[in-house]
Amino acid sequence: MIHTDALTIAFVDIDAGATLPEHAHIHEQITSMLEGELEMTIRSTTRRFSAGQSVVIPSNVPHAGRAITACKFMVR
Repeated sequence: MIHTDALTIAFVDIDAGATLPEHAHIHEQITSMLEGELEMTIRSTTRRFSAGQSVVIPSNVPHAGRAITACKFMVR
């Protein structure tokens, strides 16, 4: 993980069934799926994302996730 005052870049591996608790942060987030399938809830709307897809999460918007399968994704 690389974290500065204005940017975070992280490569994340999570196991099937793992959850990412709801949270929000000041920085906009772009999540790009590399492998697997991740269910994300953003502003109370839930969608599934798989390899090759990306999602932009605006600043200060609550979001959470759940791994449907083992997942690898990049966050920036």
